[in-house]
Amino acid sequence: MAQILTSTGEIVDTDDAANDPSLQFLIDIGGRIVSSQGNVERWFGMPPDLLHGRFLSEVSHTDSQILVSEVLYKAAMQEEMDEIVLFMLELEGDVVGCRVIGNPFPRDPRYYHLDVTVDPGLERTGNAQDTKTGLVDNVIRAMKGSDDLGMTFVSVGDVHGLTDELGISQTELDTFKQQVGSRLLQASITDEVSEVDPGKYGLVHEASEDMDSLASDLRHYIGDVDPLERVLSVGTATVPLASGALDEAEIRSAISHAVDEFIVAGLEAVIFDTLDDSHAAWIDKQANRKELLADALDKRALSVVYQLVVDPRAGKADHLLAEFRADLEDDGLGAAEIIALTKGDPRLRKRVDLEQCRNISERKDLGAVSVALQIGIRSLLDPKLLRSLLNIAQSGINQTVILRIEGLTPELIPRIPALQTLRRSGFKLALFSSEIGAITAESLANLPADYLLLDPSLVRDSQMLRQSLPSLKSLATRCARAGIRVIFSGVTDGEAVKLLTAIPGALAEGTYFGEPVTGPNSAPMPVCGFA
Repeated sequence: MAQILTSTGEIVDTDDAANDPSLQFLIDIGGRIVSSQGNVERWFGMPPDLLHGRFLSEVSHTDSQILVSEVLYKAAMQEEMDEIVLFMLELEGDVVGCRVIGNPFPRDPRYYHLDVTVDPGLERTGNAQDTKTGLVDNVIRAMKGSDDLGMTFVSVGDVHGLTDELGISQTELDTFKQQVGSRLLQASITDEVSEVDPGKYGLVHEASEDMDSLASDLRHYIGDVDPLERVLSVGTATVPLASGALDEAEIRSAISHAVDEFIVAGLEAVIFDTLDDSHAAWIDKQANRKELLADALDKRALSVVYQLVVDPRAGKADHLLAEFRADLEDDGLGAAEIIALTKGDPRLRKRVDLEQCRNISERKDLGAVSVALQIGIRSLLDPKLLRSLLNIAQSGINQTVILRIEGLTPELIPRIPALQTLRRSGFKLALFSSEIGAITAESLANLPADYLLLDPSLVRDSQMLRQSLPSLKSLATRCARAGIRVIFSGVTDGEAVKLLTAIPGALAEGTYFGEPVTGPNSAPMPVCGFA
């Protein structure tokens, strides 16, 4: 008898037809699902009639869109496809991990056959549940089903100190963390407990849940490994989840702000009586941080560091990615925060992008090193910024400038002639696959891109990367024929780098390659174009 463990912890008998994880989809060469076999309603939460007629890209998560491109290519070429992992979406938006194999449909070349096996053990590591995003998603889903809930932050102290200071074994540490996780899961109404930072957890629970009992049990576990509480201690802070005044986007902002405060400043910072209070605090903080950024721009106080974009096969940096920062007396704004702060403020984002243009035009120490800048698509619509870029091209600058265009979706491409103007002027363009979506062979040939940035989820699990390698090699080869190089973002370990060397022309970036550097002369490896 075959059994599997579902994401809810339920053990189901797959010999029972109702629980059979095997399905079959028939798609046309455009990716539209025309028919299916198997228990679609059991695994996708919708009747087959609701699935039929939808495109595979519609029912696949953003992380998987680039692999949907491979399905569309194989369908168009009527070629067999090795197994890939797709993360697909249930009707309510929950993510379902699936192993997918493709074959031509022998009776009609207009269609393509997919064998789909649902695997609840697959974890979408690009958005794993031990992250802030995972907690926010859990809260949003839970609030749709109940009004009487709480979100509690739990801190158990410095878990790294157990090994670093107290010298307990890794086995003892793992046992302790498992005990904590199991007890928190018992109190939670969701299927996951989010560890948002080492020793810091967030869970969603019924408002009536006994948090004192939870804290007492956690103290008991601590007594087994740190009886004197030298590095560990228990603390909790609960925020009621009732909010009638906020929409979903505002609730997400409120929860994210509360989590950020918890991560940075601990439980003492979680002083919100309601989500509305947290959202108000977030609005105040955003306004304050924007003022700091505007002040830094006024004073030309932005500094720049460079992340390496590496050719794993060659063992050297192909080019550098400029990251702008605001260095302040008591604090600072990193590149990620600057991008986030300016996302809904195109005027402020344009000021940042103009400052990037000014900086690159004045740098004289980069030699012939190619440099990438991340530019907002709405900034490109401003004639002043376009003139600044074209002035760079006409200045006789010695290096290639790569523009990473943020916010460019397929429907916008034909409406922005500046893209082709910039390419004709010598700039190279890099687009984000998560924004471009699934790519057909025809759209790939017409894509105004020299680089394609792939989602970090593809490289965060080496086993899945290894499994998807044949499809990713095929994708990279097709991109190369169109003059496009793929960049794997978010690389964190050497195993992923080793696997990526099997993909000709692939580039990689991420924390594995070290902290950003001040210039090519301080890079830990050779940089193309720098003698």
